Amino acid sequence: MSEFSAQVQALRSMIESEEFISEDTDGLIQLAKPAVTLPYSSCTPTEHGSYFGGRPYLPEGATWPIAKSGQPLLHIVQLNFADIVRHVRAEGASESEATLDGLIPDSGIFQLFVGADPLYGGFTSDSPGDGMEIRYIPEPAEGFGNHSFPGPHTAEPAAFDEQDEDYCSPFSKDIGTIMNAPISLSSAAAMIPPTEQAVYEAWESEKDDDFLDNDEYFDELVELRSAARNQSYIMIGGFPAFAQDPSEPDGYVHFLEIDSTYLEEEEELPFEAMWGDLGVAHVFLHPAALKKMHAGEAVVYRSENTGTTDGAVFYWDQG
Repeated sequence: MSEFSAQVQALRSMIESEEFISEDTDGLIQLAKPAVTLPYSSCTPTEHGSYFGGRPYLPEGATWPIAKSGQPLLHIVQLNFADIVRHVRAEGASESEATLDGLIPDSGIFQLFVGADPLYGGFTSDSPGDGMEIRYIPEPAEGFGNHSFPGPHTAEPAAFDEQDEDYCSPFSKDIGTIMNAPISLSSAAAMIPPTEQAVYEAWESEKDDDFLDNDEYFDELVELRSAARNQSYIMIGGFPAFAQDPSEPDGYVHFLEIDSTYLEEEEELPFEAMWGDLGVAHVFLHPAALKKMHAGEAVVYRSENTGTTDGAVFYWDQG
């Protein structure tokens, strides 16, 4: 684990202020992982910036990805690594910390496109969805972008009263609203504590049954993770959380997490996102993909009808 001194100290202070988890402060710190959290921002995003939804930057000659079904894939998120690294360094982080010990490159744009999925469930052989596409653009140029969405897209916004076989957008609004109202993302370094499942697996043989059955302990751990993430719904790196059972592909690195948006009534956004029933979406990248990105190579990983390619895995599970 990298030093990440300020973030470790902040996490330590949060743990020590709690009644139950404070007894395991050192152990939880050892299990924690560094991350960059990406809270929603009220700033107006730029064409090359980091934002949720909206129209992606498309280099000259690039086209919007279309699924095998003929549906345009939905643009979920765009990340500008140069901006992210610069913002995190402005907080006092070192170059190594700002790139999460080399997990992310220090420049270039990353984009995630996803097709319409069945509302309840991820990609399966029975309900495969429209696949996904991941792009890394090493040197974005000025003057190209803000392309029109090549609609129409027939997927409706997520609604909990639909049948399993219906295909829905994870967004809560119509596609026109999503394309015209991207949500800007800010960035901050953080140390992310382990999930309840990770603590179970790490300490099951060391702790007694009273610990494993202590709901108050694990309730505090859930609250700790929320506080450590700065209330962010999007995160690079860190300790991945799953709505149900952990599902990390062997040999891949956890790269990106996008949680369902669940806002209080007084908070306002142009749209929210919901993966099934309060699910969580993840992107895992193969080390070879990370190597290409760090070498400044353009990357495109496309998967038809599944969330898996040789270099990347997109997966979500519902709550």
